[in-house]
Amino acid sequence: MYLAIDISYFQGPNPSTPAIDWDVLKNATFEGKKVEAVLMRAGQFEKGRPSPDSTFERNYAECARVGLHKGPCYCVGANTIEGIQEEANYFVSLIAGKEFDMPAYVDIEGDPWLAANANQIIDIFKATLKASGWRVGVYANNDYFKNYINYHNYADDPLWAAQYYGSLIDLPNPELFGMWQKSDSGVIAGISHTVDINELYIPYWETQQHEACPVAETSFDIIHPPDNSATALDIGVEYEVYIPGYGWTPTSRNGFLSGSVGFSKQLELVRIRLTNVNDRDIHIHYNVHVQDAGWTGFVADGAEAGTPGKRIEGIQIQLTGADASNYSVEFRSHSQNVGTMDWAKDGELSGTEGASLRLEALAVLIVPKGVDLGLDGIESFKKFEPVKTVEELPVTPAPVPDSIFGKHFAKEEFMDDCGFPGHNGYSIADPCDGYPVTQYGKEANLNPRFYPILNTFRDRVKLPVAITCGARCPSDNEAVGGVWNSTHLVGDAVDMHVVGMDIVDAAWIMWNEFGVPVRVYPDSGFMHIELNTSLQGVYNQEGYYFM
Repeated sequence: MYLAIDISYFQGPNPSTPAIDWDVLKNATFEGKKVEAVLMRAGQFEKGRPSPDSTFERNYAECARVGLHKGPCYCVGANTIEGIQEEANYFVSLIAGKEFDMPAYVDIEGDPWLAANANQIIDIFKATLKASGWRVGVYANNDYFKNYINYHNYADDPLWAAQYYGSLIDLPNPELFGMWQKSDSGVIAGISHTVDINELYIPYWETQQHEACPVAETSFDIIHPPDNSATALDIGVEYEVYIPGYGWTPTSRNGFLSGSVGFSKQLELVRIRLTNVNDRDIHIHYNVHVQDAGWTGFVADGAEAGTPGKRIEGIQIQLTGADASNYSVEFRSHSQNVGTMDWAKDGELSGTEGASLRLEALAVLIVPKGVDLGLDGIESFKKFEPVKTVEELPVTPAPVPDSIFGKHFAKEEFMDDCGFPGHNGYSIADPCDGYPVTQYGKEANLNPRFYPILNTFRDRVKLPVAITCGARCPSDNEAVGGVWNSTHLVGDAVDMHVVGMDIVDAAWIMWNEFGVPVRVYPDSGFMHIELNTSLQGVYNQEGYYFM
């Protein structure tokens, strides 16, 4: 057994408590045991939004300096699933670029809504952080684990229970728990405030690695959908699928695949519901073809369709209601031995009927009538004028050394600048202030995984890389002809021009050497990259074909 403590703003520095003396803490003991590991709060939900813990950066730097084992925590507090996804993304942004040898813990406590939705919250955090290479643990009190969290489903994940009386044995199967918070009133040398005391049973630092030595994968993996709830949609759609050996997948939305690909895992249940319906008379109905049973009949608006233990082989989806004539439902499946199929529409069949082939993933999208989809649910952009010469591109400040944006780029290059006069020659009726909010924050508002990729790519091509678009506000997106569900709106896309290189050649380098899918616009001279997409390869978005 090892001694671990967890710290936050309350342990200082704050107006009533001085900062932790880390040189004293590194040799401190409690009841004869030396402090081995420190769990530090990275952030929390505060005043209606995700916020950083004011002591996190200092605690991280000092803990690393004195050589104690360390891990981050995030205290959830939103009361919507969309808000929880925003918090998970925010947690990723807080710990991006840092190194921890303990798991990243999601802390669930103190609110009836959180208790009622605890398992879905855990699934969202697991999917989001695992996509960035982190191993996720779960912290809660005994009441949550006993009554709300199906913790046996997370037996392979680091579990951390708080219980200040009795013992951890109060929980069934206590051997599943790697850490027990036994007190919130410990006194430790180097810390003026009382501190939480934990018995740690598993030395996670022997197996917990990030980036260089990723955690071993399970026998299969699910597709990790991004959150695109911030996209300006009319009517949206969200859905989950049930996979044996995993359970219900995290919620996918608006055209992103849900399920697994390449692991021979069947879909057994599906549930689909519309969002942003408001007072319109519109409903979504769906019917599945099940192994040995055939078509099971249409269900509607979030009901489960399918049979546990039986594979789904095909699906039909349609819209009903007085307002349904204004919209179409587009859907596609990834089917055994077939791959990802073309989009079906308004009650057509996706998958197979009578061929005994399982569905492995599903995507659904609601579009206005008359919208012509290209590949992957992305309508074609209006064709741009060719990219300007490097001399005509906007001048941006020099990069800041050691910033998150890397040595080659300044943050202004990735931000919508529609608040400035003469923005790219477009007239914008309702400009923002130049810094649109996305799911990754306001200023550092792109998926943080972009920045190391772009800097390494710049080193590889040894030519200037001009960012022609990063994050957009809705007004800018409309002015430049962006699609209604553009991933630029949520921080999940970057457009670029490589000065002095054919853009198709640059696209192949991005795909072949970096594994990043590319939508290339050869006539317009730029390429569009996304990290959260089911697209694979280099796709000509002007001609609708793979290159």
